[in-house]
Amino acid sequence: MSNEVVLYDKKDSGVALISLNRPDRLNAITGELTARLKEKIDDACKDDDVKVIVLTGSGRGFSAGADMDSLSDIVTMKPMVYRNGKALTVTFLLCQSR
Repeated sequence: MSNEVVLYDKKDSGVALISLNRPDRLNAITGELTARLKEKIDDACKDDDVKVIVLTGSGRGFSAGADMDSLSDIVTMKPMVYRNGKALTVTFLLCQSR
């Protein structure tokens, strides 16, 4: 199992699969996870070969929500907002075709 909290896998079909990877904590959101998620979404949005971004969670659940042990890190973070023609995102991702 990878130690990365967010995994990125680009398929030949133009699909970018981004997975929250904290199954031991039901993929609960932390400041670090949010920062890594933003990086992976940025990577996918900059790649012209990516047509669709699929966001999923490792293990038995997508996400339990905020990790209460890291709540102070999350509260101080700015929300992610994308406006680059590919996607509009506020914390989670809404995809649209180009």
